Amino acid sequence: MSELTPDLEALKQASTADLLDAIEALLKISVRPCTTAHEPARLPWSSIIEIPSVFQVRGEHTDERHATALFDVLKRENDLRPVTVWRCGEGAVLLDGHHRLHAYKRMQGRSRVAEGVPVVWFRGNLDDAIKAAAEANNEVKLPLNTHQRMNLGWRLVVLDRYSKKETAKMAGISERTVANMRTVRKTLELSGVGRDELPLNWWRASKEARRLDAREERLDYEDFKLPIPMKPPLCSEMIAPPVSGMISPPV
Repeated sequence: MSELTPDLEALKQASTADLLDAIEALLKISVRPCTTAHEPARLPWSSIIEIPSVFQVRGEHTDERHATALFDVLKRENDLRPVTVWRCGEGAVLLDGHHRLHAYKRMQGRSRVAEGVPVVWFRGNLDDAIKAAAEANNEVKLPLNTHQRMNLGWRLVVLDRYSKKETAKMAGISERTVANMRTVRKTLELSGVGRDELPLNWWRASKEARRLDAREERLDYEDFKLPIPMKPPLCSEMIAPPVSGMISPPV
């Protein structure tokens, strides 16, 4: 087996890295001069590199029901719709078509797979590639659900590479929601959470921000609340009790 080139080795490591580490690796690789301009119409499925933390906008897990449905179609038909790949250094990184690629992987050992997976090539820089991966889901037959859209929007806010309008369009959420997410990110960062320590799940991040806000409100109350005044004594408490053994004279 031939040894991997430095680019392919770095991409292989990025395929299992978390979001920020993968972005850093892709930035380094994508600015290097490309040694090949060849863009074949089909690629072996094993040469298509998946980096789910960056480009699998539904989350890093495969929807098995959707993948099985595509697999059944592939068994009946000659091909599925081409997947979209992006040239990064010497590698071909998958932008759109994770479930289709999964279906081709399940077909390994059959003659049709030997021909390779049909691909279309995307040209652009890393920011363009991330946009293309997000916006491609506006056309797929399995649209993002609310949970997936919110998590995608939050991940884009964590990256902090796009405007509020761009983020809203890419994730399919409102600009008001993006603004709220930016506020949550600021709350977490002001509390001491580093950028590489931010949760990548929106609900987990928002829950932590609410906890911090509640804690801040409690601290403010303790700092500024007025002392509680003492209750004035009752009239009966102001009259001295009679001395034991003494009887008051009649009036």
